[in-house]
Amino acid sequence: AAGRADERFSIAHEVWPRLRKPELLLLAGLFHDIAKGRGGDHSELGAVDARAFCLAHRLSEGDTELVTWLVEQHLRMSVTAQKQDISDAEVIHRFATLVGTRERLDYLYLLTCADIAGTSPKLWNAWKDRLLADLYFAARRALREGLEHPPPREERLREARESARALMQAQGHDDATIDRQFGGMPDENFLRFRPEQLAWQAASLIEVDIGQTLVKARRAVPDNDALEVFVYSPDRDGLFAAIVATLDRKGYGIHRARVLDAPHDAIFMT
Repeated sequence: AAGRADERFSIAHEVWPRLRKPELLLLAGLFHDIAKGRGGDHSELGAVDARAFCLAHRLSEGDTELVTWLVEQHLRMSVTAQKQDISDAEVIHRFATLVGTRERLDYLYLLTCADIAGTSPKLWNAWKDRLLADLYFAARRALREGLEHPPPREERLREARESARALMQAQGHDDATIDRQFGGMPDENFLRFRPEQLAWQAASLIEVDIGQTLVKARRAVPDNDALEVFVYSPDRDGLFAAIVATLDRKGYGIHRARVLDAPHDAIFMT
């Protein structure tokens, strides 16, 4: 039922009640793949059909534009979440600029969830749910803060540190320990990870001395086999290749990898 939580979709039940006209989402769902098999870009061709239908049935100009845009862009959120680095501020800015409004973001998020899950239940999993939710929240924040004048880098760093600090304090770590751990982490790390990831990384490094290597792994999302692996190590030739080979021997592929330079000639790798 509309508005009822479904454990497969972590935030869809929160977004659905915000829709001004849910029937417009259903229309976009009917037309999003209607042009498959014709040759050419099925998103563009389907958008033409959707516009013609809306005009023939006397939908308002605004409703017609929304349905047409959703059909034309129905793959964009999925591609951005799964194929691009959504921890990159430029990626988020481009996506938020394309979307333009919170309303479009809400509709596109729900259409994307329905498209993936409706194609095959096996295609939808907790990892994709997390990726889309992360992109949704990042884009929503960018829209709220303003696309013309996004917050400066130093402000984003400060907010990330404060959020991660609050989590570590709640875990019982004192400020001196937190400051020491944050001092050994690359600035870019604070711009590319969620606060709970930053707190996990920082807490993991408390017992590690300079020059030592740390490898930590945890489930990326509950009840899923996907792992988030954090490596802190002195830099050396062939390190990334060795990690990839080890994961491959264990039967794991790599969905996304980030390597950042850290103080003391070390690297952060996730």
